Amino acid sequence: MNEYLRSDKSGCYIKSECLFVASNFSWTSKPYVVAQLIGQIIGQLYHLINKANAIYCSIVFTAVNFMRIHLVILQTKVCDYKMIMKSYFFLPFFILISGCINESDETILRREFSVPSSAKTIYSRVHPEEPGFFGREGLSIDIAFQFSEHDFQKYLLDVKKSGKWLELPIPKDFLMKMFGIESTKKGIIRTYKDSGRNLPEEGSIYNPTIEQLYENALKSLDLPDKKGFYQCRTAGDDIMHRPKEIKLTLEKDLIDFMLAILDIEKMQLIIKVRTKY
Repeated sequence: MNEYLRSDKSGCYIKSECLFVASNFSWTSKPYVVAQLIGQIIGQLYHLINKANAIYCSIVFTAVNFMRIHLVILQTKVCDYKMIMKSYFFLPFFILISGCINESDETILRREFSVPSSAKTIYSRVHPEEPGFFGREGLSIDIAFQFSEHDFQKYLLDVKKSGKWLELPIPKDFLMKMFGIESTKKGIIRTYKDSGRNLPEEGSIYNPTIEQLYENALKSLDLPDKKGFYQCRTAGDDIMHRPKEIKLTLEKDLIDFMLAILDIEKMQLIIKVRTKY
């Protein structure tokens, strides 16, 4: 058999070893050697910027997937490797798009709550900052924006006109469901029951009471005791990217929420994000 076979449809020369299943893959052909070297370079860059922000990580992600697409094209004999390599000229364009898509948490929250660009970020606390193997489990974001007097008065007027914000303080029953207290308590009981272990004494650290769970959740959220308005939004999954629903009342426990608090005295907007997944 000839080392290279001609494709009747494309007229391109493809090495016979490239007509394979995964177990017979050969990295000896020129196009794959080039692609492999590119992959190694990208991999090294990935490790160097692993601690960098999400935009840099998206560059590597885009480049790797760009290369994978080209490998598939080679495997399916669409065109030869020289043409494939020339198309890497467009890689910066795809990187730019990826960087724009992979937005920061602050950018997402500013857009979500229509925060004016002139508003200054007072603080921003995010954990975890980067996704792990299972994503950003137990996401916690606390961020605050300082408005100018002019911007705040306009924002406050829009809040009052919308009818989608409620006056502080937040009722306890609302907070109980927002925190998912009853679901948490049932989950503790179910965990011990399913494992066959005895349920610890109620009120202990391993089996806190409903009131203890509520107090701990309230303390961890550190709600400001101010005059103003609040709004709760929920998605049910991937809260930073999925469409959110504004909740004025709650009938059942939430598993995620975005809580926005408009502080009239300090002219600040405080946003708190929490997830249970």
